[in-house]
Amino acid sequence: NLTVKIYPGGPPATRGTSAHLGVLAVGSTLHVPETRALRWAVAPAEAVSVGMVAFGVGIAECLEPAEMILAASGVARVTLVYANRHASQILYHDRLRALLAAHPRRFALRHAISRDDVPTAADGGTPTAAGVERRTRGRVDAAVIAAEFGSWAASEAHFLVVGTGAMERDAFGWIAESIGGAPRHLLQGARWRPLVQSP
Repeated sequence: NLTVKIYPGGPPATRGTSAHLGVLAVGSTLHVPETRALRWAVAPAEAVSVGMVAFGVGIAECLEPAEMILAASGVARVTLVYANRHASQILYHDRLRALLAAHPRRFALRHAISRDDVPTAADGGTPTAAGVERRTRGRVDAAVIAAEFGSWAASEAHFLVVGTGAMERDAFGWIAESIGGAPRHLLQGARWRPLVQSP
């Protein structure tokens, strides 16, 4: 599956994937020379605690592993921190709520919304038919990571972080600080090769 985020007002002024795909006409074709080759570091049925941090469209790479783990294991817990600028930019809302409904005791979801006016209590939430869906105001930072994963045992946890390279480095650094050791990756493999080659 390929998820493309098209920004209102046009793509950002970068040479990144969103900018390139955002200007393609409907019906255009595109050759993708390489995708990320990933393998599981732990089998989905054997996972115990899985922490995920998705920055924006990074949710596309987190959602399927979360669904697979929750379906394969009756005991694994999955906590997802999903960062967006605005609540209107949340993708896959129906599938996330379906996971909350199906696994209310094993799946936790926190939306970190940086620009909308949302409740700021990290431990609060709005009960819905799908369980408790929490929304907090602010960016994902060391405090958010510590609040979600600080009590986890490093020996039982695996993590998946999807964003830009800088976002991933920062988040994994905060995770290491919060759990007191190097975090174990849920998936292993190479980064994506650039879709648009530099001149």
